[in-house]
Amino acid sequence: MRKKMVIIALLLVIATLISTSCTASLTITTTSAPTSVISPTSIPATVTVTTTLTPTPTQPTSIPIQPNPHLPKFTFTSAVTSVTASVDPTSYSGPGPKSFTFSAVITVNGPCIVTYKWERSDHATGPTQTITFDTAGSQTVTYTWTSISVSPYSGWGRIHILTPNDMTSNQANFTLSIIP
Repeated sequence: MRKKMVIIALLLVIATLISTSCTASLTITTTSAPTSVISPTSIPATVTVTTTLTPTPTQPTSIPIQPNPHLPKFTFTSAVTSVTASVDPTSYSGPGPKSFTFSAVITVNGPCIVTYKWERSDHATGPTQTITFDTAGSQTVTYTWTSISVSPYSGWGRIHILTPNDMTSNQANFTLSIIP
């Protein structure tokens, strides 16, 4: 939509130049904050064309761009684009019990609230939690599996994204050998 606004404004500038044989500059100013909904009715703007005529002084002309309510609305929904889990340590041999700390890097393509829970190889799950993203980017969340005393033991943990879209990370595997 902004691209169409720029093209229309440039055409107005060219028409002004051709019809008056003068120089011109163009300024496009949006009059509302960007939103996640892009439509002809959500981005009002004003185009200012400044012409320089001799001997007339520079005079700004504002041309309001009217939204077209007949054009379709496009909605951009933020989503989790990737999630990767890891565990520390990946292997342990020593006195027990032992705890393992899982980390996950969650990446989103826009502002959103992500709801998730940790899942484990022993079929236990962590509580449902949320993390807020103000912009696109990545954040790290952690979970600790405490007091494992079964030996030998091989297990894994992963993170399950519940909203804004369903996604499950890789399984972060570990091994444990308790030495009495």
